[in-house]
Amino acid sequence: MTSINSKKYRPDIDGLRALAISSVVLFHAFPDLIPGGFIGVDIFFVISGYLISTIIFAELDAGTFSFRDFYARRIRRIFPALWIVLLFCLIFGYFSLFSDEYQKLGRQTVAGVFFYSNFFFLKAFTDYFNPLAEQQLLLHLWSLGIEEQFYIFWPLFTFFAWKFAKANLLKIIILLTLISFGYNLWYIPKDPIQTFYLPMARAWELLSGTVLAWLHLYKKDWLKVFIQRIPLANRIANEVHLANIQSFLGIFLIFIGIFGISKENTFPGFLALLPTLGAFFQISAGQNAWFNKRILSNRMFVFIGLISFPLYLWHWPLLSFSNIMASGPPPLAIRIGIVLLSLFLSYLTMAFVEKKIRFRPERSITIALTLSLLCIGILGKSIASSNLSQYRGKQFESPKAISTAWELKQIICVDEFKTSMSPDNCQYNAYGKRPSVVLYGDSHANHYYLGLSKYFEAKSGENLMLIASYGCSAFLGVIDLKGRSKSECSKNQRIIEFLKKEPSIKTIIISGRGNLIITGKGFGKAESDIDIVTSYVPNPNLTDLNEIFKTAVEATVRPLVEAGKEVVLIADNPELGFHSTECGEHRPLQFFTANFRDPCAIPRKEFDIRNATYHRILQEIASDFPKGSVKIWDSWRNFCDDDWCWAKKDGLLLYDDDDHLSTIGSIWIGEQYDPK
Repeated sequence: MTSINSKKYRPDIDGLRALAISSVVLFHAFPDLIPGGFIGVDIFFVISGYLISTIIFAELDAGTFSFRDFYARRIRRIFPALWIVLLFCLIFGYFSLFSDEYQKLGRQTVAGVFFYSNFFFLKAFTDYFNPLAEQQLLLHLWSLGIEEQFYIFWPLFTFFAWKFAKANLLKIIILLTLISFGYNLWYIPKDPIQTFYLPMARAWELLSGTVLAWLHLYKKDWLKVFIQRIPLANRIANEVHLANIQSFLGIFLIFIGIFGISKENTFPGFLALLPTLGAFFQISAGQNAWFNKRILSNRMFVFIGLISFPLYLWHWPLLSFSNIMASGPPPLAIRIGIVLLSLFLSYLTMAFVEKKIRFRPERSITIALTLSLLCIGILGKSIASSNLSQYRGKQFESPKAISTAWELKQIICVDEFKTSMSPDNCQYNAYGKRPSVVLYGDSHANHYYLGLSKYFEAKSGENLMLIASYGCSAFLGVIDLKGRSKSECSKNQRIIEFLKKEPSIKTIIISGRGNLIITGKGFGKAESDIDIVTSYVPNPNLTDLNEIFKTAVEATVRPLVEAGKEVVLIADNPELGFHSTECGEHRPLQFFTANFRDPCAIPRKEFDIRNATYHRILQEIASDFPKGSVKIWDSWRNFCDDDWCWAKKDGLLLYDDDDHLSTIGSIWIGEQYDPK
């Protein structure tokens, strides 16, 4: 998201920026209007790679390249608008967010300041297309993280490649582009979320712009020469025809992407070729192509392009704050107002901040900007690590408690456990004791851990160990072909081997979303995007989901029972199908209550329809083993009465989101532990 201030300025590239940012903003504000608007970010990647590399190549060629000047320009370009938006978020968040939400904002701020937001949200398993992601206030900084990581690496690489391998630099860049694109194709079936955020899987989009920069500078007639080699193609091999063909092909590919791709598609993958090649051809066409000259160079397009960076920074936090305060998507009029407000704030940022600072070369400006952004990072860190409730008052205490159950600090497993199993999360609650009870499973095991650890500690002083892996089924052999890979989830086999052989372990409690395996779909509006493709690795020909579930659970339980362990299968807590914030708690700052839900519950009939088969299979499995060796804990019964399954009881909000329990919920359900 950069531009060149030189005689070679191209207004059509600012127009292309306008198209990119408009598609992104409209997708975020009105997702049904342009389902593939998120590809605007991919267009930005190509533009950035092209412009930055044009500068680097030209300066290296002239012998004027300076790392200090390059990074000083990046600081003056990026830091002013980013500083203002982050400061606004921290100030507005102080008055509008619960303390746990404000701490999360602090952590996201640190990630934004140091440009690792893509890794931050990757580590948090944040699906960009999940409706709940709309409440991640700085989620949009993932793309800025990828760009800045590229800007750190690319000048260094180019400088040395120019010095030692200039003659082969284009071939090297093309090779790197193909390697990155291949990695994207190879890894996306294994883990779509990681592929979305990883710079290695996105670098090819920036590098394609780099290839174009080289061609424009040193092989300007590359396409004409290529076309002339094709029989019968000579008639279009003149400059005007080629420019217009490229331009219309580029805009065609971009519009196919904007209106043909949706969040239901696996992205990036092959589909990312649409915006990437579209932007490539659009830029390659040059500013004299008819579409570029007449449309993209139009004053309105150029203006929006000039404010595209601050507009990208402003629009998402404003939409996200409104989503949080409305406990869901705000009314249409509010969203329209936010888009207009974003445009206004972006203009102010460009006119009164960026223009005043960006082209001032004084070193003191660069240093001041760096220190100012570091101060924002320090402030974010202090917010993230402080218990702010004691300072901010009770109105800022979240009804879910200060943090979620799996965020509380526990004793991390010692190396002898962790290295042998490699789970995502391994904890226990007492030093100096071998674990006697293990809670094993997926992310739902995390939310039971706090309550159950307190239960076992109070009951008999037993040490409860947590072994959990996100996105991998707790049951052996089951994988989601659209989720984490078979190799990643094979760790569960090592975990079961450890549980069998560890003599101190007497009881294994297993938590897993069995109903998700059986139905293949998430529950309700909150999980409308979850559509898994279940496969049973030992027998890929087994396609009946009920049989897959039963076979996998038995394969998991049997070796444990044969090793003399007691096994408890958790019949899971109810899924809500809506975010728990919809339960209508009075927020510190609240403008509207359009999405509040009363009662804070789901009908018992809906729960029974979704879970009847799941519960029946669990009972069948327990009866297949010797009496008492396999028990069922019907945790759901504590949430449900004859009519409703409740997310809130006695004024306590038991859920953190649509299916995970809050800290209060974990402690509450732990007290009800009673397997039978």
